[in-house]
Amino acid sequence: MIHVRYFFLIAAVPVFLCFSAGQEFIKKSKEKSKEKKVSAQQRAERKAQLVQSTNNALAVLVEIQKQALDGVNSFCEGEKDCLTKDQQVQEYMQDGEKIRIINEMARQLPVMHEHGEQSNASEKPE
Repeated sequence: MIHVRYFFLIAAVPVFLCFSAGQEFIKKSKEKSKEKKVSAQQRAERKAQLVQSTNNALAVLVEIQKQALDGVNSFCEGEKDCLTKDQQVQEYMQDGEKIRIINEMARQLPVMHEHGEQSNASEKPE
């Protein structure tokens, strides 16, 4: 009678292991397939997020541009600057940092273009 008990134990362990391995394989397969599927609605929602993000970025860029144009116009009209020397240096450094960030952003964006087409505004068409 003892041999029958061991037989069931010996037979049950490999069946259980095969079942567990099979379930794990199915689970991993489902996870992989879920990660790769994106619906048309999800793609449209992502495009809408992209539109919103570009609108936000453009609003910031337009404000930076307006401030810069005001400074250029004030200089051209001969208006006196009421800033101290320290404030002038600080403003100059902040403007330099803005230029660096904007140029870096512009440099990176074409690389991420949807179809791999890279455009560079500084390149001249041949």
